[in-house]
Amino acid sequence: MEEDHSLVPLLTQLDDLAKNILEVEVQCKRKDRYIPPHERRKCKDNDSRLVEETLLIILQKINHQEKVLEEMKENVKVLNQMIGSYSRSIQLIENLMSHVLPNLYPNKQEGLPSDTKVNPKIEFE
Repeated sequence: MEEDHSLVPLLTQLDDLAKNILEVEVQCKRKDRYIPPHERRKCKDNDSRLVEETLLIILQKINHQEKVLEEMKENVKVLNQMIGSYSRSIQLIENLMSHVLPNLYPNKQEGLPSDTKVNPKIEFE
C-alpha cells in the first residue's frame, strides 16, 4: 500500500509528460517539424535579423526615391522658369512684329499675312 502512495506522484508526472508530448505532436503537425526550445531562439534571432535587413533595404530604397523626387521637383522648377522666359520672349517678339510689320507692308491695311480673310467670291444667301 505504501508503494501505491509513492507511485501516485510518479503517475501524475507521467500524465503531465504525456500531455506535453501531445502538445508537441500537435505543433509538429501544424508546422511540419518540431523545433526544440534551444533552437527556437536561434530561429527568432535569424528571423529578427532578416526582418532588420529587409527593413534596411526598404529604407534605402525610400531614401533613393526621395532623392529622385527632389531632383524631379528641381527639374520642374527649372522648366517652369524656362517656360516663363520663353513666354516673355514670345510676347516681346509679337510686340516688335506689330511695330515692324506696318512699316514692311505699308499698303496693306488688311492685317497680317497669316490672318484669315473672307472670300469675296462667295455669295451669302
